[in-house]
Amino acid sequence: MRHLGHTRVSTSAQDAKLQLDALHAVGVQRRDAFADVTSGSRSAVERPGTRKLLEYASKGDTVVVWQVDRLGRSLIDVLNTVNFAALAGGSSSGPFPMRSIRRPPRAG
Repeated sequence: MRHLGHTRVSTSAQDAKLQLDALHAVGVQRRDAFADVTSGSRSAVERPGTRKLLEYASKGDTVVVWQVDRLGRSLIDVLNTVNFAALAGGSSSGPFPMRSIRRPPRAG
């Protein structure tokens, strides 16, 4: 069972070090971390790093993100990504769970 990580920053001027450090702290190995440098306007499944991650993941793996908003710009995009991951994993190797290290602050 592997922990596979995913990071996303919007521009190349931004640094994903905070996200990578958090992923490594929970057991994601460097070789198992996938990155996207793109704005949130692209759906997650259109991003090269996300696609590579979903193709690489197999049954028993857990996909880990620093915060759920790194998976998508909106709730619907995040849900579509999770659904896509379940379907992609289910096609040959079974679905795999996703985990967020940090929860976003609560509103109100």
